[in-house]
Amino acid sequence: KDIATSEVVWIVVESGIWIDHAHHRTINSIRNSSIHKWITRKALLDLAFDLMLVVAVVLRLYQLQMQDDEENAAHLYEAYQVLVAIKAIPAVIQTLPFFAEYRPFGVLVIMVKEMVNDVIAFSMIFLLTTLAFTLSLVGLQLASQFSFVGEETEGDPAPPPFPPPFSPLGPTGSSTGRQLDSASISVGGAISGIDGRWMGRALRGAVRGSGELSDDNAFDITKWNGATWVPMWAVFGNFNPQEYNWLVSVLVWIYIFTSSIVLVNLLVAMFTDTYARVKEHSAREYLYHKCKHIFRLRHISTTTPPVLNAPLLLWRMGSFTLVKLRRCLRPSTPESPQTAASLGDSSLAAAEAEQSVSLPTVSPRGAPLSPAGFDEQASCTFTFNAESRHVDGPSMLSMLTGRDCAEEEDNHMTFDASRLQKLQSLAASLAAKYLTKEEKLEETTYASISQSIRGHLLAADKQRADIISNISGEIAETEERLKHQIRSDIRADHDRLMHDVDSKLANIDARFGRMEKMLVAALITGTAAGALDDKAPTDASAASAAPAAPAAPAAPAAPA
Repeated sequence: KDIATSEVVWIVVESGIWIDHAHHRTINSIRNSSIHKWITRKALLDLAFDLMLVVAVVLRLYQLQMQDDEENAAHLYEAYQVLVAIKAIPAVIQTLPFFAEYRPFGVLVIMVKEMVNDVIAFSMIFLLTTLAFTLSLVGLQLASQFSFVGEETEGDPAPPPFPPPFSPLGPTGSSTGRQLDSASISVGGAISGIDGRWMGRALRGAVRGSGELSDDNAFDITKWNGATWVPMWAVFGNFNPQEYNWLVSVLVWIYIFTSSIVLVNLLVAMFTDTYARVKEHSAREYLYHKCKHIFRLRHISTTTPPVLNAPLLLWRMGSFTLVKLRRCLRPSTPESPQTAASLGDSSLAAAEAEQSVSLPTVSPRGAPLSPAGFDEQASCTFTFNAESRHVDGPSMLSMLTGRDCAEEEDNHMTFDASRLQKLQSLAASLAAKYLTKEEKLEETTYASISQSIRGHLLAADKQRADIISNISGEIAETEERLKHQIRSDIRADHDRLMHDVDSKLANIDARFGRMEKMLVAALITGTAAGALDDKAPTDASAASAAPAAPAAPAAPAAPA
């Protein structure tokens, strides 16, 4: 049939979105020095869907020319419908970034993106496990290791026919095929007869039109009920143990246990860990993705939305292609400064317009407190020569080592404008080593963000220096205070100790003084008593020799 208005609208909208994405990828490829930075998994997936769109449009246009061959035209239209149906999935998913501006929904979008990476890692293990059991079950099918308890008998409804376009009863577009399909479906209860017996027939092979079982299509992945798809359906519980012998039952039980319990729980654990990690930093992640989206809309996307900006983007891409072609054919031909400016190469446009441009260099040495290693004073000036179409500037060695341009021996190394672009890309790649987010230089050049980066780094260096100075002052003050306190404590302890020593010495001196007086008194008393004892016997002998005289009055005792 002829092309409808809705198909024209769909082709125009999809083409406009495709041109807009191609423009984004072109800008990113220009601004990144290495290929692996812009050939990512997402870029390859977008390229596959873009090719799918191109093939769908080509098939539709070719189908319109095949009005005489209705059967082939029907097949081409069916293939076109399949491609359009698959392309509708990314067309709707592409609207997620706009809905992600709503914060709760945006956090969920971030979580889903992170969980997709977990699914990709999980799919590798799951597919390897499924492939192992698929090969085993196909081999057992070829060895006739299945016992069918539900063979088709008289009165038993026939299995349902193959769905188009893979029906073995005949081509879908042919009248014979449609009649046979209708006759098979009209058999009583055919559609409602899908049960475990259909799975048993799938393990033996495809059902031919005669109803005989065959093993010819054991490895035919186009048969949705073939032996290669049995493990896939078994994961979701579509199996019948009554139709398996003991060996097949053991294999199917092991596979279902491994896939449905072990691997699925592993995936759930991965999702839980990812959810907790993203939820913990949800505010920062949301702000980062929002700023990234705003930056893309401001600096890469055009002011007009896709579809409406298609003529402008086609003109830009055509101009860029023409400039590249002219450069390859005639390298000496001047190129337009407006073309370079329209493609986002502001540094080259400034060099051509102002005859000179100053770029900061990346120094591995840097300041002692610089976290990124940027040299504050290192800056090189490139001079553009309009006659020779060359740029004069320092050598590559000075840019890499961070040495001053005036100190370089080969100070004015001549190279063309394309080498200036490579030099800017090299500076961007070196600056990317010191940033923390992935794909941070995907949407801009180093020339547009170098000043802001240097300002932030210098502010961070100053802040770090202030913090270190404050900490050093606090440490010195604390040290002095501790020293003063220690000296005060030592002095107080010394005074207290000396006071205790003096008190003890005074007590000792007092005790010795009392003991000395006691000893002197004892000596005096002992001497007087000894003298009285020696005098008493002499007086007694004299008294015996002479007559007793009258007793004289006793003399008073001498005071002690």
